[in-house]
Amino acid sequence: MINKKVLMIGWELPPFYAGGVGMVCYDILKEFDKKNVKINYLMPFTPKDFQSKFNEYIIDATEKCEIISENITIRNVKTLIRPYETVDTYSNSSYVKNFVLKSFKNSKVLYGDNLYEEVDFFGKRAYNIADKIDCDIVYSHDWMTVPAAIAISQKKKVPFVFHIHNTVYDRGHNGNFSQVERDIEKMAFENASKIISISEFTKNNVIKYYGVDPDKIQVIHNAPPTLLEEKKKEMDFSEHKDKFHPNRVVLFTGRLTFQKGIDKFIYAAKKVSEVLDDVLFIIAGGGHLFEELIELTNNIGIGDKVLFTGTYNMYQGNILYQNADVYVMPSVSEPFGIVPFEAIGHSTPTIISKTSGCSEVLHNCLKVDYHDVDKIADYIVNVLEHPELAGEMVLNSHRDINKLSWSKSVDDIMKVFNEVLNK
Repeated sequence: MINKKVLMIGWELPPFYAGGVGMVCYDILKEFDKKNVKINYLMPFTPKDFQSKFNEYIIDATEKCEIISENITIRNVKTLIRPYETVDTYSNSSYVKNFVLKSFKNSKVLYGDNLYEEVDFFGKRAYNIADKIDCDIVYSHDWMTVPAAIAISQKKKVPFVFHIHNTVYDRGHNGNFSQVERDIEKMAFENASKIISISEFTKNNVIKYYGVDPDKIQVIHNAPPTLLEEKKKEMDFSEHKDKFHPNRVVLFTGRLTFQKGIDKFIYAAKKVSEVLDDVLFIIAGGGHLFEELIELTNNIGIGDKVLFTGTYNMYQGNILYQNADVYVMPSVSEPFGIVPFEAIGHSTPTIISKTSGCSEVLHNCLKVDYHDVDKIADYIVNVLEHPELAGEMVLNSHRDINKLSWSKSVDDIMKVFNEVLNK
């Protein structure tokens, strides 16, 4: 990889990010920088004249490139795409409607009327930017980046490596999924010289649903996100310790979607409440199921036992983890899942779904079938009632995560790059 240049395409990066992919790309870029790999990172930026009450969450676009180190250059691609965008969130967004209308009034179509059209526009803009960039390999993350990545790799006649963080089958619900997104993912798997999967769980889904040759897929697990540890050291949480005393706290964090198994968490909370009366269940995060889940807790009689926080920032998240006695991730389908790392980082005993990628590297969490509500409830009660069990889980979980590092993961990514370049 000496003197080789990488063009990397993603769709979020701290300090502005909505989920795990942004933190993963942050750590990958940091390690590439340490290893003196030259990276041009293309990612979505909103139009610079964008105005919204949510401005603090939006990256302002600039025409110039931001040099964040001698090795890493961020290239801004104007687009209305936001992290974890769906067809519905894109089409129903007021700012999207305003910008699409504005472009039509100017007799120049600048932004897509729907998500897939905008993904195409993003690809064309990225292609035009990349035309001026020298690179030896194209490396992209998830389906929104695929049209751009394939076009650039074919134009420049360089290999394309695709890093898959989830598939349309993870994002779907009861077999309902976008055929367009599936076709784009299939196109990525067919055109990529090599596929990097974040877990064996995801690799098996790619083989099962897309018929990809297993030898084409390299599993490289995520490591604990360093950004969270960096920010945690800068924050003082002392005034928030024992914030929910005298209640014991059982915590869920994540997007409120079917994929996260949040309804199972609520039904388990009902069973725990029948045994223990001093437990507060906190559901932190936003999503399209928010109101439906509040109604569910009221209907089953535990509305006074469950606290919904809505969306939260990093500081608030750390307060929640610090006060949690148990963390639960009951995901139906979790390609990896980095939130258990956050919980363990705060010495919180953790219960995770067997259908998660992180279960392949976290051997000392309690693991459960997401649909087994009785078992989830039983595990919660046992951890709360047996401090020695909780302490042993935390101690051994720290040993698990200490075996992982982004330095090793990026070394493995570079081996994949060398493999395709040597071909």
